[in-house]
Amino acid sequence: LDVETAPIRMERLLNAYDNIGLQLPGVVRPIYTSRWKWSIAFGARKWPHATESPLLEARYWFNSGFAPVVPPSLEWMWLPFGGWTERAMLQYAGTVPTINVGVDRCVYNQERMRFSGGTPPAPQGELTMSEYTELKALINEANAYTRRVHDAIVSRLAALERRVDGTPSPAPQPPAPGPRLEYVIVKRGDLAGNWFSSFTALLQLNPDFKTLAYRSDGSIMRRFSSRDWGDIYPPERLRVK
Repeated sequence: LDVETAPIRMERLLNAYDNIGLQLPGVVRPIYTSRWKWSIAFGARKWPHATESPLLEARYWFNSGFAPVVPPSLEWMWLPFGGWTERAMLQYAGTVPTINVGVDRCVYNQERMRFSGGTPPAPQGELTMSEYTELKALINEANAYTRRVHDAIVSRLAALERRVDGTPSPAPQPPAPGPRLEYVIVKRGDLAGNWFSSFTALLQLNPDFKTLAYRSDGSIMRRFSSRDWGDIYPPERLRVK
């Protein structure tokens, strides 16, 4: 996720973070920004996911297009901000001519980047003939034991059935169905008053309405700091019954 100097709302960044998590469960979602860019966008606010969201910080050694001969340490000129206590990557130079191509220069710590995976297990060799024979014997023995247990259970059930009265027990009554939930999908031009008599009635069925909007599948569509009942957005899902 890229946080530049253009002012954006924290709710928009959180929405993007959540949407990526829904599409790619378990994926690491870093933030690329700088201390200055973050302060312009969010002031002193902290990123709620700083502990699991690696920081990729841009802090140039020289002006764009130039780079030092020796890369700096990852801790060079580090000052905590936004809730982060360390960088995972430092972009210390940008658009540096390299083999006729302008590239960014970075240093990073792989552990802080939270890359998953590791060394793949060594491939298993093929079974020898003696190993195959031993494995087949074990499988056959297990199958034979399973058949014996199955046959014994069937015999005991048959004996019990012969002893009991042949009158079948009445089937239990199915549980009473719960109240059926009904939803609507907001379309352009809709008003909350189409379905609710008051804001209180809306909140009784949609308690998260002030801070969250949901899609038809129940996933989060948008976040709000607070909203009134006149603020509904297509294709938001609302419970009406």
